[in-house]
Amino acid sequence: MSPSRAGRPLRPIPSLPHARAPSSEAAALADQIIQSIGAAPPPAERHRFYATTEDGQRVIVRSNQSVEVALAQLEGKANALITEVRQGKAGTPMRVGGTERKARERPSERHQRSLFPHGTPSLEASDHPVVEGPRHRNGLYIPGLPPQGHHLMQQLRQHHDHLVSWHSSHPVITTQAEPLRLSDRLPTFLGLLQQRRCSRSVLVDSLWTYRIFMELVGDKQLQEINVTDGDMFIHALSMWPAHASKRREFRNMRAPEIIAKAQRLHRPPLNLRTQQKHIERLRALFHWLERRGEITPGLLRGVRLYQRHQDFGRPRAPFSDEQLQRMFGVHQNIAHKTPYQYWAPILGLYQGMRVNEIGQLYVDDVVQMSGMWCIDVTRDRPGQRLKNRMSRRLLPIHPKILECGFIDFAEQARHWKRTTLFPDVVWGTNGPGDCISDWFNRIFLRRSCGIVHPSLTFHSFRHCFATLGDRSNVRHDRLALLLGHSAGQSVLREHYIKNCGPKDLDADLKAIQFPLIEHAPYEPSRFDHAFEKAARLSQQLSKLDAVYGPRKA
Repeated sequence: MSPSRAGRPLRPIPSLPHARAPSSEAAALADQIIQSIGAAPPPAERHRFYATTEDGQRVIVRSNQSVEVALAQLEGKANALITEVRQGKAGTPMRVGGTERKARERPSERHQRSLFPHGTPSLEASDHPVVEGPRHRNGLYIPGLPPQGHHLMQQLRQHHDHLVSWHSSHPVITTQAEPLRLSDRLPTFLGLLQQRRCSRSVLVDSLWTYRIFMELVGDKQLQEINVTDGDMFIHALSMWPAHASKRREFRNMRAPEIIAKAQRLHRPPLNLRTQQKHIERLRALFHWLERRGEITPGLLRGVRLYQRHQDFGRPRAPFSDEQLQRMFGVHQNIAHKTPYQYWAPILGLYQGMRVNEIGQLYVDDVVQMSGMWCIDVTRDRPGQRLKNRMSRRLLPIHPKILECGFIDFAEQARHWKRTTLFPDVVWGTNGPGDCISDWFNRIFLRRSCGIVHPSLTFHSFRHCFATLGDRSNVRHDRLALLLGHSAGQSVLREHYIKNCGPKDLDADLKAIQFPLIEHAPYEPSRFDHAFEKAARLSQQLSKLDAVYGPRKA
């Protein structure tokens, strides 16, 4: 650089003009427009939080959340216990030893808090089943026993003499202190649903239905609920937005507010089938209260929003032969990370099993009966569920599955001392099927295979199994038994005719003509890492149980 240029003074940079602050009239008009369309308010101002740990370390975060949320961020950043917090440098120090942490609530917890403000019933499985109290011969209700007395309650129902002696020491409540309301009976009804071993999704959906109804009509006395309240609920469902519990624009809002905002934003309503499900859940509650003589009879009786023969389009479709060839061509060449990614599509095609039935298999469910390898589809082991009574069945294993090495896989699981068959399946709220279907539908089928039609999912294997069986002239009642459906409702079928055994079903299974598909044989060494990882995790959980006690099932 030349001396003359080096000695030249720098040119001052002109400052940019500042934006004019909006007038008070313009700001008020903007706030009015935002409130009229139901838009979210502007984010809160971010503040600096200064924290001091026990060892004197100082941590700073900027947040627009509450002190409790900022405290969690400070502790995560410092990796130590916080002793005091200041909002701003000159802020007054706040002791945080007794600060309550506000955890993120799940939708089911929000529904319970809305329905039961004075205490929410637990949705988790209890050690003692919920048993309704017996009724005296004059129709009066006896108060419920504590959990330790449920066994005694069952004995009292069987022996009238014991019941009379119990009445002598436990007086019967003949009058109510105040009229019963809907919130007084909901915990008992939800407990009965739980006793029937309903899935958590059924309980959460029921809570959502009852929350909508109570926010529309209020927590009425049971005798005051009438047909007008049912009509209001049906009319509200016709305007209720889809996925309201998951959308941010409807968060922390009550039912009338959600409906009004959905109308302003022109959100599409629920489809008729979902509306009908809400009606049936509320009708089940009304029917239970009607049998107890606590509500006006006939509420929502016979209400149906659509005809049974109405066509809503086929939600699922079977895979074509070309799609199966493409799918298993990719399946043969792809490097699977876990055993269920290899076995789930094969079991779905050749066995026609439901995705939850595959994911919840135990090692002991692979059995040998009369020299024939079978899969025992049952609900006798912890965590297992079945859709209906006919889902319990003993299925012969298709020869194609045996050729791929399914027995070697079961022996590998036994060698690693597994209880469940698949070491890498995550058992979610609705069972292990969500883990398998999410991988298959979103990753394997859509991305890897390029099959994107919405009617094609993992459940399409069952449609494919039934379609191929029908084209192979397999009797429909045998197909129903293989798929876990009812073969008929006649008196002979219900009480006299015994279902087919594995040998008869094996002949029908071999008669189904599947497309000629090549499968890569199962290589146990490729998946040893999955079993090793599961064993390491099980060992860690056992150590935690030894220190902190057994975990809740």
